[in-house]
Amino acid sequence: MARRIDPELHDARRTAILDAAERLVADKGYEAMSLQDLLDALGMSKGAFYHYFESKPDVLLALVERRTAAVEADLRALVEDRGLSGAAKLARHFAAVDAWKRREGRVVVDVARSWYAEENAALRDKLQARGLGRVTPLLAQIIRQGVDEGAFTAPIPSRRPA
Repeated sequence: MARRIDPELHDARRTAILDAAERLVADKGYEAMSLQDLLDALGMSKGAFYHYFESKPDVLLALVERRTAAVEADLRALVEDRGLSGAAKLARHFAAVDAWKRREGRVVVDVARSWYAEENAALRDKLQARGLGRVTPLLAQIIRQGVDEGAFTAPIPSRRPA
């Protein structure tokens, strides 16, 4: 009989793994965090872990993806906010990014070391392409809103796929 997976329980457990990984990265750093540290923090076996992630770099990918999703959600809310000008939206976005980097500085630096390591080049390129594909159109919308309001003087050329 095939094993049945409860999607809500699976998502909750995966989220718990990512939450624990974030805490460990903040405390120890990504490179210093071992898979065993993560398993110990969760009281989880290696076999159970592999139901959710293939490897430690896969956890890093998911952590960066999680941050990208948060930025995307924040940008979507700004795009839809009719009470702010395009210029104010950009200022608010970059102020929020700056505040997050200041608050999470150690994590940002540590993850950047791993992120830019040669062995993570393929992973980094893949996620950057996906992340930019999600965030860039939202930033372009905000800039266009500012252009339409006259806040920015240079028009934004539309990019058409080749």
